[in-house]
Amino acid sequence: MTFKFNQMFKVFVLFCFLFSLSVPFFAQPAPVQVRSLTKAMVRFARGELPRILEHIPMDREERYGFNNRDEFKRAGMGIPYQEFSLEDEIPTGYWRVPVIVDGENRALLRLKEVNGQWTFSGFGAARLARELGFFETNIAKTRPTWGRIVRDFSMQCDYVQFEPKSLTRLEGSLHPMESAARILLRTFPQIDSRGYPVDEIKQFRARHKRLMRTGEENPGQD
Repeated sequence: MTFKFNQMFKVFVLFCFLFSLSVPFFAQPAPVQVRSLTKAMVRFARGELPRILEHIPMDREERYGFNNRDEFKRAGMGIPYQEFSLEDEIPTGYWRVPVIVDGENRALLRLKEVNGQWTFSGFGAARLARELGFFETNIAKTRPTWGRIVRDFSMQCDYVQFEPKSLTRLEGSLHPMESAARILLRTFPQIDSRGYPVDEIKQFRARHKRLMRTGEENPGQD
């Protein structure tokens, strides 16, 4: 009896070990996925950056977040941000990677993976890059390794969150960025940069739209 039990226990342990090896990529924790995903992304971005910076017209550096062209030589990459849709609660497929000079976010690279290859989609958004840097320093509890820009396309505003637990689900807390706070403050004077649960953000959003339709603003707290 003891022999049979030991044999069964060994088979069970072996089964658990083999199962752990067969866990698909999508079932792995988000940090594991992010490290694997962003390694190639950042390598591609770093390789493309010199060519992109060279295409900035002379005397237009400030428009792209730089003081002068000498700063191009010191440009590096920041933490990647996944782009997410608030309305659909799905990733848009795009990522933003800040370009950093002297520890400050200056601009954002927009990238997308197509058929297993990273492609360059856009460059700029200096104001958004600086604001993300502010949130990284003042809002994130620890130095984040990645983040998410949650876009409300219908209201044309953004939220940010750090270290989400999933690459495919929208959960946790969202911090209203300036564009979102500016809109929501019209009906919710108490809104600030603290984190709000996703469901609460959606309630704010729905009520704001309803109040805008009726022409009522700053109703105060209930």
